Amino acid sequence: MILDRRKASVEDGRQANRISRAWICEYDSSSTSLPAESERVISIRPFQNIDVPAVCRLWNAHRAELQLSADLSPLTLEVAVLSRPFFDSRQLLIAREGKAALGFVHWMFAAETPDKAVVANLAVPAGSRREEVAERLLQAATEAAAADGAKTIALGQAPDDWTGYAGAAVHGLGGGIPECDAAVARWAKQAGFTPSRQLLNFLLNTTTYRPAYDRELLTLRRSVTVEHRQEVTDLPFRLAASLSHLQLHRFVAHRRSGESIAEVDLMLGDPEMLIVTSGIALLIRWTTLPATPSPANASAGPAPELRFVLATAIGQLIGERITRIEATVDAADTASTALLEQAGFTLDHRGTIFSRSL
Repeated sequence: MILDRRKASVEDGRQANRISRAWICEYDSSSTSLPAESERVISIRPFQNIDVPAVCRLWNAHRAELQLSADLSPLTLEVAVLSRPFFDSRQLLIAREGKAALGFVHWMFAAETPDKAVVANLAVPAGSRREEVAERLLQAATEAAAADGAKTIALGQAPDDWTGYAGAAVHGLGGGIPECDAAVARWAKQAGFTPSRQLLNFLLNTTTYRPAYDRELLTLRRSVTVEHRQEVTDLPFRLAASLSHLQLHRFVAHRRSGESIAEVDLMLGDPEMLIVTSGIALLIRWTTLPATPSPANASAGPAPELRFVLATAIGQLIGERITRIEATVDAADTASTALLEQAGFTLDHRGTIFSRSL
């Protein structure tokens, strides 16, 4: 019995030596020269915590090429995106070549739309394999979304998607793919996406703002009061879940009878989080009460109640040292465009949402 065990031990040792020699030969033969450029493997894997610096670097580098603000920090990424209750690390995909991160794509399901996926962010800075990396990332995102039940996927976020990126690195509300980002537009078309929605991104510089009160607004000024609320409890889950780094301010216009006639919502950066610059506000919603559809005749102009409550809100925000207010609307929404223009907003840039069926 002891002799048999010794024979087995010797044979195991010989087998181990053969495997070791084979591994060494394979290692030596592969390490004599680097693989050719075309043979380098691009791998796609889900986000890991160690990827935070790389994601920030890729984001900033991609936007710097477009001469857009590029100041995403690890703190901003963590607070605005990674800590959201709807964040799923499997949906943030990183493209790597060896240990080097080359790009990333972040897709998720749109708010309140379980069968629609949205690519909230795609960043691939310039490099020798940029086109290949972008193609691989978009392919991985569309395949993952389809496998999870999405019927359609959009590239570029809209304000009503509530992805969590609102205000991050002066990202605005999500005004689609900016017109200056020709690379992403090209990748979208190559991946089978087509333009589906045009967005207009407006800006108001309050340092030069002068309220324009006409007869209708002067009449409302004598008969209407505006209430400023900061405790708002009737928010959808995704909107509320996106507000850890933002504060929602609601302005409601009331008649003397107590009847509410119009309201607007703006988001300001939470001063304790230091994510959104303190001088910026995002105009996210405006409506008459009860809500009424936009007039069929665009020449009728926006409702006086809306113009009044918005003008009042802007005046109060100036008192809180807000110097910049941003808003995004659909290009086809002429009533909202007219409201913003009459309030003093000017068109800053255009954006496009690209979509495809899965």
